[in-house]
Amino acid sequence: MKLMHLADLHFGKLLHGLSLTQEGDQRYWMEQALSIAGEERPDAVLIAGDVYDRSVPPREAVQLLDEFLSGLCALKIPVLAVAGNHDSGDRLSFLSGPLARQGVHIAGRIGRELQKVTLRDAWGETDIWLLPYFFKAEVQAALGLDEEPADETEACRLLLSAQAIDGTRRNVLVMHQLVLANGAMPVPGGSETLVGGLGAIDASCLDGFDYVALGHIHRAQSMGSPSVRYAGAPLYYHFGEVPAAEKAPRGILFVELLEKGSEPRFHLSPTRPLHRMRNLTGALAEVEEAVRRDRCEGEYLHVHLTDDTIPPGAAERLRTLIEAGGGRLLLLDRAERRFADPEALDQLARREERSEADYFRDFYRTIYPDRPLDGKDDRLIDRAMTLARQAEERESGLDEAAQALIRYALRQEEKNV
Repeated sequence: MKLMHLADLHFGKLLHGLSLTQEGDQRYWMEQALSIAGEERPDAVLIAGDVYDRSVPPREAVQLLDEFLSGLCALKIPVLAVAGNHDSGDRLSFLSGPLARQGVHIAGRIGRELQKVTLRDAWGETDIWLLPYFFKAEVQAALGLDEEPADETEACRLLLSAQAIDGTRRNVLVMHQLVLANGAMPVPGGSETLVGGLGAIDASCLDGFDYVALGHIHRAQSMGSPSVRYAGAPLYYHFGEVPAAEKAPRGILFVELLEKGSEPRFHLSPTRPLHRMRNLTGALAEVEEAVRRDRCEGEYLHVHLTDDTIPPGAAERLRTLIEAGGGRLLLLDRAERRFADPEALDQLARREERSEADYFRDFYRTIYPDRPLDGKDDRLIDRAMTLARQAEERESGLDEAAQALIRYALRQEEKNV
């Protein structure tokens, strides 16, 4: 049985304010996916959550999903999907009854009994279980438990143990969750919505399934076993994901299940992005030269400037230059200042019997070696230290002192000292 494993489509995604749906990036991927599905002819398409990027998707995202599902139905390929944490389960599973009769099975919320779809091939029947994104409180309500499970791992065990799973048959689980392998976190892509290990489950509670089709992490990887696997997102949704491109290329994952007990087989059908994403780092002049030298046509660019000071109008200069080359500047930021001489700080740390103002002056000179302090700066520093000490003595906090310092600085400006 050949399964096409997709996840984290995020239709309607905004990349630094740019709609990847309206710009055609997601449609370009969808057209490739339909073409590949027509060539590979899988027995089913599995979509492991985060179909949309937000719970109330924009109209163009809904239209794109409609076209995608319609295209798969035209190929007579069943679709089995679950809601992710970005989806509204109720909205996603709207009209799930009529859709199921057309071969589109969508599970939006958990219940006492998970939705199951049975498919048949030359090796017999395969039961595919659909498990939407969940929290332990939802499992308590679904199973009618007196107490809330201790964590999501226990909740998952209880929910799966309540299902009539026949271990003599091939069983596949489609789910959208943060899964740990022996306590180890998966390697994130960079654009996921993760809050520590919130909602995490351990892969051990998934033992017994012949394949677990995961969604939630945007970088393709297996978790403890080749049969427990994240498909990864179809596109790069974060500039931080770009450096990993060669190690984790984007493509469509296919899983082949043979007889019960055999290891699944995998292959990746590569896809191409409509717009390449690229990071450029350097001083403003270096970046401008790189843009003139290298073609940036059809690229989304992140420029990371390392200059100590950025001249006015730099952003507009870069944007005009990049757009003239056919690219788009989506993100411009500046590197955090690094100390030119790290040993200077070590020397500062070893000095004793010096005032806070002296330490501040040394720190300033280390950071800004080319900008000497003048008398006005010295008076401002001394005034700031005096106000800070007074605030500590009164135990009244620093807010009042900060306001007093601002008033002092404004008075000095008025005097043009």
